[in-house]
Amino acid sequence: MIKRTQRDDRFIQKEELLATLYDCRRRIIGIETRATIGGPLYVRCAAVREAIDGGVEVVTGDRTHFWEKGSTAR
Repeated sequence: MIKRTQRDDRFIQKEELLATLYDCRRRIIGIETRATIGGPLYVRCAAVREAIDGGVEVVTGDRTHFWEKGSTAR
């Protein structure tokens, strides 16, 4: 018999998730700005940044939540 897990998005603290996504996005942008434009690392960093923005959209309803808002975006 399959036992159901106790997983539920309601148990995830949004503030903690947003802080983690913010830190990851900031670090990815730092790497992206040093990578060769159009190179494989640059392209993958852009893909990761887009995925982070997608996660932010799920939490806040606004994928631009961190854009050009500096450290006060959290």
